[in-house]
Amino acid sequence: MIVLAHRGLHDDARENTLAAFEAAVAAGVDGIETDVRLSKDGVAVLVHDPKIGRRKVAAMTHAEISLALGHHVPSLAEALLRFDVFWNVEIKSKDAVPAAIRVLRRHEGDRRLLVTSFRADIVARVAKALHVECGRIIARRPVAPRRNAGRAVVWQFRLASEKRVRREHAAGRRVFVYGPRTPADHRRCVASGVDGVITDRPGLL
Repeated sequence: MIVLAHRGLHDDARENTLAAFEAAVAAGVDGIETDVRLSKDGVAVLVHDPKIGRRKVAAMTHAEISLALGHHVPSLAEALLRFDVFWNVEIKSKDAVPAAIRVLRRHEGDRRLLVTSFRADIVARVAKALHVECGRIIARRPVAPRRNAGRAVVWQFRLASEKRVRREHAAGRRVFVYGPRTPADHRRCVASGVDGVITDRPGLL
């Protein structure tokens, strides 16, 4: 089972920063989950929220985003170049897809990649453009297997029953889950037979 640090290990560092990623690697995780948006100057930046205060991330340059957040915001290119781990790259917005694909294409052969999104159209575009594992994120209930784009699915962890996981495995898809918090939540993930867990508390695994 793959253990992924959600936005890096951010107990003592800001999430989605090089420091958080460094801490995750030092803690021995298998991989890191991060979020990609597009800056005004066309950079695939690692930012979760669509706005910083009242300003849209998409309306700010990379430098302005870093200034507004008070720390260096890494680009996707920086993170992939620096850390050789399993990367779960969640693309948050449709406008970020071309820039993300350009970066990911450079690492198809030298990084382990899982590209995900809540949007099926984004997953389909990336799956068509790249030879990497892709999957749709499902927050409420698993959709019918025929509607899942890509070779993986990412579920809110409570949706991952053993039966549902076996069904996806039979269809040739790997199952990742996100959102466990307590030790019991993490034990449930392991018992369900999922392929990977995206967690803020990787030490529990």
